[in-house]
Amino acid sequence: MVEGMKLSELLRGREERAACQVSLLEDFDAVVQVALNIPGLPKDPPGAEACVATVARRFVERLGRVPQREVVLANGAGPARLLAFSSLDGETLKALALTLEEEKSWGRLLDIDVIDVRGALSREGMDGSPRSCLLCDLPAKTCARLAGHRPEALRTATLALLAAALDDLGLTSSTPGGADPSRATGPEEP
Repeated sequence: MVEGMKLSELLRGREERAACQVSLLEDFDAVVQVALNIPGLPKDPPGAEACVATVARRFVERLGRVPQREVVLANGAGPARLLAFSSLDGETLKALALTLEEEKSWGRLLDIDVIDVRGALSREGMDGSPRSCLLCDLPAKTCARLAGHRPEALRTATLALLAAALDDLGLTSSTPGGADPSRATGPEEP
């Protein structure tokens, strides 16, 4: 029953994200959703919220523009930051998202979506290559459809990427008694 409860929480969380995106697009031109690719449940391992908050802040810094609105979500779908912008085209935002997803060795962990009035902008639509699997060179969607890897192996690889991200972002400490990534938080506003 616990697994069923977690699945229902995941589905409710996804619905909440989608509803929030739709609501924001009523008032703004584009929404950037910063989240993580976390296979399996739960979707909020220790450090996930701190990672999402820091990447969202870096997105805003690199863009050079503060969002008109920021929504912080923490639900069964995992932590997410939704950044709403006016007077910016989705292509500009998606180009920056792709740069952030690809510039670090742990960038495969990032899931930065851009949604505008036309819908979600895809990597392929921006001349980006499809995301590769965490464990092999096949496109991730193909590998997922074929169920080519054990879920535990995917989860282990993802948690290793999260640990690398937290270390690179300065959100952990290797000293005894150092920072606990499950308690690290970023600022609510960029």
